[in-house]
Amino acid sequence: MVLNFKAIFVNMFAMDNNNNLKINRILAALVDGLIMFIIFWAVFIFPLIDFLKAIKTDTYTPNHLFPLIGFFITGLILDILYLFISSLILKGSTLGMKMFNITYVKYDGTSPKGHDLFFHGVAVVISLTLSFGLSAFVDLCSLLSNKMGKSFHDIFFAMKMVSVYDL
Repeated sequence: MVLNFKAIFVNMFAMDNNNNLKINRILAALVDGLIMFIIFWAVFIFPLIDFLKAIKTDTYTPNHLFPLIGFFITGLILDILYLFISSLILKGSTLGMKMFNITYVKYDGTSPKGHDLFFHGVAVVISLTLSFGLSAFVDLCSLLSNKMGKSFHDIFFAMKMVSVYDL
């Protein structure tokens, strides 16, 4: 399978409702990604600095590694909680999605339940973490290349993103 980047580019900027939704979704993902980045690094930066100082000054012991791992996991949990709580409070939208008037719904048009939103958030954070951000690129290609503008975690959880004006 060969990606036709010219067709993707032309398709992305054709101004129908589906492509406006795709552009809004990309912008919302950037806003949410920035929020998650700030949450994660606010928790993780100081233990990382201490760890790097210990390595630089040859005072490193395995005890320096345990807090680093703990704060890394705490940062990931806080990112999951951000996605879950904001989606729960804003009825299927995160803060970024709310800014661009889009929301998640199930394929049948109903609002996702709390457990759907929680596991969706877990899948997003784990896929970004395990792939070192590569899944964001794969998601973008998936989003731009299919007609419905769905990413792989949307397909897996039987959810789709729609404009709030279409509800």
